[in-house]
Amino acid sequence: MPRDFIKVGISKFRRIPPFSGTPHAKISGMYFNSALATLEAAGRGCDEAIVLDVHGKVAEGAAENIFIVKKGKLYTPPGDTILPGITRGTVFSLAKDLKIKCIEKRISVADLKNADEAFFTGTAVEIHSIGSVDGKKLPRTNPITKKLQQYYRKIVRGGILRYRKLLQKV
Repeated sequence: MPRDFIKVGISKFRRIPPFSGTPHAKISGMYFNSALATLEAAGRGCDEAIVLDVHGKVAEGAAENIFIVKKGKLYTPPGDTILPGITRGTVFSLAKDLKIKCIEKRISVADLKNADEAFFTGTAVEIHSIGSVDGKKLPRTNPITKKLQQYYRKIVRGGILRYRKLLQKV
């Protein structure tokens, strides 16, 4: 995802419900619908898909967790319908350090499309801004996302001592 802002589309494929398998484990069967969602998104000219949960609420990206910002607060879907990623957990810690309130709650598609900011988290994407949802552009200033990105990058480069214990030298 080389651009600063990526285009996402709401997928017709849903997140596999937690009661249908082992949703908190990275196993190949759980990724099948994510692969379909990714292909569908690419066919629509999007960089990534957003999959909804069984109730039609935003769950996550095809391979990333999602956050939205509204009125200075972070919101992310609760861990019961997603694969709670390591980077997602790190964002909770960063938000606490930066005194940004972070709330787990069900997010509607309208909430996402009307967010002040939206971003993905994950090992590959780190913290990456979402620029549009189904063609609807989101604001581009993104002060909270940028603040989290800068803090995260400083941590992963060893610039904040209390987090160095989390880093693995290679």
